[in-house]
Amino acid sequence: MEDVFNQACLNGDLATAGELLDVLTKMHERRKIAFGRDRRINDDTILRARAELERRQRVRDLPLPVRAN
Repeated sequence: MEDVFNQACLNGDLATAGELLDVLTKMHERRKIAFGRDRRINDDTILRARAELERRQRVRDLPLPVRAN
């Protein structure tokens, strides 16, 4: 699922990447509930994915530079 998220980001399909991040987050939350305090379960992957998506959204929303003639 993370690979599909990354591919959507690379392809610039940020809407799909956002939806996949929602799915990843829900999967992560279920895993935390099922396994409790297991040290291997942390939020790092979700936090990195969210930061990457937000970064790509900011870059996409930047105005294009004006070329001088």
